[in-house]
Amino acid sequence: MMKKVYDVAIAGAGPAGCELAALLPDDLDVLLLDKGTFPREKPCGALLVPETLDYLQEGVPEEVYESPDTLKLEYVDWDNGVRTFAEEELHNVSRKRFDEWLLKKAMKDNVDFLPATSLRGLHNPGLANGEKTIKAKILVGADGPFSVVREQVAKPLRRYVAIQEFVETNGLGHTQFIYCEEVTDYYSWLIPKNGAVVVGSAFPVGEYRGFSVLKKKLEEEHGVKGRLIRKEGHMISRHATIDDVVLGKENVLLIGEAAGFISASSGEGISYALRSAKACADAINQEFDEPLPKYEELSKHLVLDVEKKIEKAEVLSSKDKRGGIFSK
Repeated sequence: MMKKVYDVAIAGAGPAGCELAALLPDDLDVLLLDKGTFPREKPCGALLVPETLDYLQEGVPEEVYESPDTLKLEYVDWDNGVRTFAEEELHNVSRKRFDEWLLKKAMKDNVDFLPATSLRGLHNPGLANGEKTIKAKILVGADGPFSVVREQVAKPLRRYVAIQEFVETNGLGHTQFIYCEEVTDYYSWLIPKNGAVVVGSAFPVGEYRGFSVLKKKLEEEHGVKGRLIRKEGHMISRHATIDDVVLGKENVLLIGEAAGFISASSGEGISYALRSAKACADAINQEFDEPLPKYEELSKHLVLDVEKKIEKAEVLSSKDKRGGIFSK
């Protein structure tokens, strides 16, 4: 049974929303809703960066991992003929099982969870099976890059489309991030998962021809081919400027990708989702009546980090600038 009034309503039960629900104190009534049903498949490379593992000090359960569980990262610059390995290793997980684990942590006695529920707007939140108004003292948008909550307080983020195929092939033992202007102004990726390879790339909306170019080059020049297991695509965001990071307005807060917390150079968002949720939870715990100023204060380091990633993305998008970086 839903309550008439909640202290905090969270739209979106991905990593950001679930982490926030888990961190809010037990004396707050919390509503967590999501348009999807769980467990769910979510198109994602599902690689955890070191910042995510540093944050998750309790560690990630063994059953969440894919094989191989850790991966070296190789930057491959086709334009300049340069290849180099990064220092850090990435952790290889199932996004479905990772999200399910976070959701279980969020399911406390003070949290009501509504799956298959869409938020229609701030003045008339609606359920997928009928319209109903939900009152909350604080509303948090954790509903991704094209957030319904964000639409009420800020301009939308720039849209890209990520396309990836799971190909049954062997021989790749590490992750590759591939840069090629003929394919995209962003980057492409190869990720081994359980005897298959995820072949993916991200493109400005409507500019998908590069995916065929990518697959042809991978097959002819690098021998990446095999039976297609499945294909998927989804919308992602990519910053234009640091002004795209917006944390909210009055008692409406934004976390994760809804706030613009995502790497413009790699599209990595899980580490930002978790860390921005922590900053938001701390702000609500400390300043419930007016949490936004405290949230902005506690998130300054994340905003600075996003700004550095925007600068890095500008370099990686340029064939000439990129060549100097990767050849060092």
